[in-house]
Amino acid sequence: MSKINIEGHLVITYEYIPYKEIYWEELSQLVIEKYGNVIIDGFEKVDEFLNDCFLYFTKKIEEIIFDIDNFKFYCYVFRLHEDSLKLMLKERTGELDLFNLIDEYHFAAYRRILKIILEQGCNVDMEWGTLNERLVVHYDETIQRLFYLGMWLYNLADNIAFHRMLNGAYFISFAENDIIINWKNNYGALYQHLMSFFSKGYETGIVDDNGVIELKQKLEECYGINYDQAFGITFYIKNLFSANTCQTIEPHVLPENLKLIFNNLDDSDSKNIYEGLSLSKRNCLSIKETILKPYATERFLYRPFLIYNINNEKRLLTSEDKFSESIYVLSTNAIQWNTLNLEWRENKCLQKYISKKGNEHDKLLEDRIEQYLKSNNILFARNIKSLKTSTNNNVNIDNSVCGEIDFIFIDEIRKEVIVADSKYNKARYEAVGFRQDFTNFVKKYEPQLQRKIDWINNNISILNQHFIKILNNSNIDFTTYNVKGMFLINTPTFYMFCSSYLTIAIENFERYIKGKSVYPDITMEFEPGQFKTYKYPYFKIGN
Repeated sequence: MSKINIEGHLVITYEYIPYKEIYWEELSQLVIEKYGNVIIDGFEKVDEFLNDCFLYFTKKIEEIIFDIDNFKFYCYVFRLHEDSLKLMLKERTGELDLFNLIDEYHFAAYRRILKIILEQGCNVDMEWGTLNERLVVHYDETIQRLFYLGMWLYNLADNIAFHRMLNGAYFISFAENDIIINWKNNYGALYQHLMSFFSKGYETGIVDDNGVIELKQKLEECYGINYDQAFGITFYIKNLFSANTCQTIEPHVLPENLKLIFNNLDDSDSKNIYEGLSLSKRNCLSIKETILKPYATERFLYRPFLIYNINNEKRLLTSEDKFSESIYVLSTNAIQWNTLNLEWRENKCLQKYISKKGNEHDKLLEDRIEQYLKSNNILFARNIKSLKTSTNNNVNIDNSVCGEIDFIFIDEIRKEVIVADSKYNKARYEAVGFRQDFTNFVKKYEPQLQRKIDWINNNISILNQHFIKILNNSNIDFTTYNVKGMFLINTPTFYMFCSSYLTIAIENFERYIKGKSVYPDITMEFEPGQFKTYKYPYFKIGN
């Protein structure tokens, strides 16, 4: 068991061996009894196997958490979460090179698992309890155990997502009665190699930098409040009692005090302002839902007010740093996709605001695309709903046969006409999220793009005439060019490595229009002298 101190902040580290001997060996025995000590292959069988393992770890976590009714345990976890948040802030501001001291992947998983514990505390009937040195040691071991179980829960959720995206990514084998989840085609090593695309793309992807300021302004406008006063009440009341990190308050006092300050507020609004940021037994997700719905708004990530039942009394636990984090995440990875906490959506003014944000966020990406096209002197048209002809009779394409086209540009280097759809996606960091994108592209976006490609391919001369007219240049002639489809995205996602159409994150778009390869062949050595070359799209579905 290991607990480290980084600049005064405690972090519990990941321990593998002691818990593998307990849980992995037990799981191995259970699945061998069901499936036999044989190689398990085939999509359905592997999918069933992975799901059995996922449910096993879900059950083990529930058994541990729901057996702890001492508030001091959750208080301790909350303090650890606060320490992790402070370390993240120091890392982001450059004050600390955190990931030179601790593994970045483990730290991210650690923070997620702390959140899960705190969320599930909403379902526990607690007692105030006590905390002494002996209990701290015991709780460290409990958290470390949950860390191991939670890591496997996330790993298996990712396994299931990859397996379903690729229609068979794994086969299962056993070595000395130990489960081995094997990637097919050495895709695991390939995926790790390609992660460099992800890390850089997250840094250069497009986000709405003014989102936090705008959300604050809208909350003031839509509710008729002062933002700092309305939410400062929480921490003012908390500090009246104690500066202790785990000082709780009665949640009902917040709307009561708010109405005293802003007497224009009705009961519903004064209640919803805080309930929109609250997580309680009323809206807490199950552990399974928490893992499989990472972007649901009923999460501690988006709701910084934990409502616990302690000695049959509701108590609210929060912090200023956690509140700031939640507002930031709501602003940058929720509202722009027409997503908002349900209680706030009851306010018509806020509902109108998020609809507006949802409609305009594509413009952020499209403006960047246009900037690259102009600076590289590429012939293009944007947001095409109709095509100009030599007569005054324009051809409408904004219909079910074709549909509005985000961009058409002429690739003189490759002799291609590119029909491009831009997709402003949420930033995803795990396979469960990637699968949501994958499903959207395969089931919705690909058929839409194919209709547009087909129409342009069958009417290339009309498109050529359109460019002659809008650019006033009779020398334009690309009627012999091939018509190709493309998706342009604001932030990386796994779909771009196995897509039916060339899919490019905005950070690589200029490289593409300069004629360079975005996805070169990748040759990897897996055994001494044994090489395999992967061509784009790197992951073949169903292979």
